[in-house]
Amino acid sequence: MDAIKITDLFKGNQLEELRYWLDWETPANNDETWMNTNPGEWTKMCPEMNTLHTYTTDKARDVFSVHNLLPTFCTLKWYENEGFDYKTHLDTDPVEYTIVYNYYSEKDWELEYNGVKYTLENEEGLAYCGSQFEHGRLKNPGGLTIALYFNYATPNNHHFIFGEYSSGQPIYKSGRTFNEIEIDWI
Repeated sequence: MDAIKITDLFKGNQLEELRYWLDWETPANNDETWMNTNPGEWTKMCPEMNTLHTYTTDKARDVFSVHNLLPTFCTLKWYENEGFDYKTHLDTDPVEYTIVYNYYSEKDWELEYNGVKYTLENEEGLAYCGSQFEHGRLKNPGGLTIALYFNYATPNNHHFIFGEYSSGQPIYKSGRTFNEIEIDWI
């Protein structure tokens, strides 16, 4: 599947409220909701993002033509790390499909998907199947970038039986291993 640009992920009053909220969000607030995940990079997970994630699920189902997609997790990212090298990779675990939304970037924000480079304008999204094709952010050109990542998976993903991912394979609350879990819940 090719990556697909989305120019109308949010619109109208919803976009206005998103702008208002994000214009006041910053890791500088020191409210302990932001995690410093790389040099010059912060990540936030919060109820506002979960609401937007639920809202984007139907759009994701239409764009990917996978009509049983379910939301897994979403993040708000704040990048200030000029020149940090983001390696291309394949997604695993609860990230089968992704919509990344470039809320704001001071300079051109480029992503690579399946060998093709995409430039995202402000308030523009890119939908891709990261579990099937290599992708990644290209080096941050400098300045500030604020992005929202919405991830989805099909119902047979181990995420939906409380698998927690920290090492590339789910760890289950029962203590069972990946090899001991049969997909029998769908």
